[in-house]
Amino acid sequence: MLLKHAGDYEKKAIAIVTRACPVVCVWCAVYFAAALILVAVSYIAAQQQTFRLKSEAPNSPGRSRDCRGYEQKLMKAIGCTYGCAASRDITFMDDHHELEQVSLSVYPPVGEKPDQIAATNAIYDQDLNHNVSRERKIETKDA
Repeated sequence: MLLKHAGDYEKKAIAIVTRACPVVCVWCAVYFAAALILVAVSYIAAQQQTFRLKSEAPNSPGRSRDCRGYEQKLMKAIGCTYGCAASRDITFMDDHHELEQVSLSVYPPVGEKPDQIAATNAIYDQDLNHNVSRERKIETKDA
């Protein structure tokens, strides 16, 4: 119906557009499929890498102590007791600690169930009061 009243230029333009639409759609589908494949390959590659916890202090001068079976309990003035246990504690010359298989407990003043935090690896810097951990599991007395 539009073509009855259209001139030669308009007819040519409409013909070009109608021929170009399928080509553009095919190119869009190809680019979309390529993007999906790229994302899938990147995701699979990232899942296959093993995680290594990097030290917050990359220029550490070296280890000063390597302790297996680390355990410590601290009593605070407010009556709470804090407990820390790790299968391994590596202390460095700059006083930061790298802990493996960490379990932290916060005991309330009254004999209730303690809050528990467990992590596979952790880094603790005493000077900066900075903690970094991986794969945490937290259990509180409320939940």
